[in-house]
Amino acid sequence: MKQKTRKCRHCHDQYKPQLFNGIIKSVYCRKCLVLLNRQKREKKREEKKLKVVKKKERKINSKKYQKNLYRRTHDKAWKLMREYVWLVLFGDTEYGKCYTCNKVIDKSGHLSHFHHSKLDFDLRNLKYCCSACNTYKSGNLNIYATKLVKELGVEGMQKLLLDANTTIYRLEDLQEVISRLEEKIQYYKDKLK
Repeated sequence: MKQKTRKCRHCHDQYKPQLFNGIIKSVYCRKCLVLLNRQKREKKREEKKLKVVKKKERKINSKKYQKNLYRRTHDKAWKLMREYVWLVLFGDTEYGKCYTCNKVIDKSGHLSHFHHSKLDFDLRNLKYCCSACNTYKSGNLNIYATKLVKELGVEGMQKLLLDANTTIYRLEDLQEVISRLEEKIQYYKDKLK
């Protein structure tokens, strides 16, 4: 039996259809079939990429991601602040003194706050303390406050309290703090050399 030619639905060229148990397998010629399958695969790939991008956008916009991003940025800024305060207070030395008890401490000492989580990046609020004063004596605040009043004066302490009540660090603020601290640390390191 002679096989009839058909017209391709895509390119309208004549072709001999493939038969499967006497049934026509495709309404497209071989060339168009390959082309259409390739286009189908590319479309699936594009959809998959778009799905991944949308998933990433959902993740970035989620509260959990934003909270973790804020925490990571804060931690990076805090690490830089520790280094900067050490350079300002003690220079390039390996050892310094505890602000409250004058005990000798090394760089692993604690960077203590007078107002915790309010003025984390304000030099007036940050001093190095030994772990005993900062952890076990809750910052040894009576001596800390007395020394701070001597340094800043009563008006300075009132200004510090006012700043503590009005300062809120947003993510953009933390990123700005990081860039400023990196510049200042580089400046101090160059100055000490």
